[in-house]
Amino acid sequence: DNGDEDAMMTFEARIINPNNGIDQNESNNAASSHFFRPPTYSYDEDEDDNRIIIETRTNASPGETMVQLKNIYGATHWTSNYTQANTVYRDTLTLNAGCYLLDITDSAEDGLNFFANNDGVGYVRIREVDGWYFESFQNNFGKEIKHYFNFETNIYDNVPELDKADVRIYPNPSTGKFYLQGIDLKGEISVVVYDVSGKAVKLISARLKDSASRIEIDLENQSTGLYNAVITLGDKTFSKRLMKE
Repeated sequence: DNGDEDAMMTFEARIINPNNGIDQNESNNAASSHFFRPPTYSYDEDEDDNRIIIETRTNASPGETMVQLKNIYGATHWTSNYTQANTVYRDTLTLNAGCYLLDITDSAEDGLNFFANNDGVGYVRIREVDGWYFESFQNNFGKEIKHYFNFETNIYDNVPELDKADVRIYPNPSTGKFYLQGIDLKGEISVVVYDVSGKAVKLISARLKDSASRIEIDLENQSTGLYNAVITLGDKTFSKRLMKE
């Protein structure tokens, strides 16, 4: 994304005194690249707010769409999969000031509006809480949109970050049986697996005693293809994608 209307900027890097010695080849010591500053979203000073709304309208294939918001460190702040076709979802998120990535993906690589199928039309937007739009994205995007932005607010909140780094499903891809395990997976947990049409094909409820425990996800009787596993642990919900071969 080219961001706002700032002029093109340049990032430059140069190597000096490598290993505190003399460089015998100085021809490759410098590099540069051009970039546009990502857009900044903020409220008017007298109406400051630390919330945004992610508005998603699904098309006829809701299970193909996933939207994630990540912080500057790559930790997942929020993620959503969709199960209802032709439905408007509005998720209100609380953010601290900082840099974020909104990642919109379509597993069928045909976006939310494509002339060569019968999926209909959907969209994704970033909205202010009073109804105005920060950003409205092109819906004929194919596989993915990665949208970086800076959010400014003077309001600070202890916003929990949802970090999936220590949660894994293996083997993935698999011919049918997957295993879910993770350091943070303790206590009551539920797993719902959806196919690309948004249909729930597997429901699992379990109680994990410790991080050594694992959950088996058996898709041997399902067709080959892509699936979404929506995992709920306490007040946290996130998803992992599964590929059955």
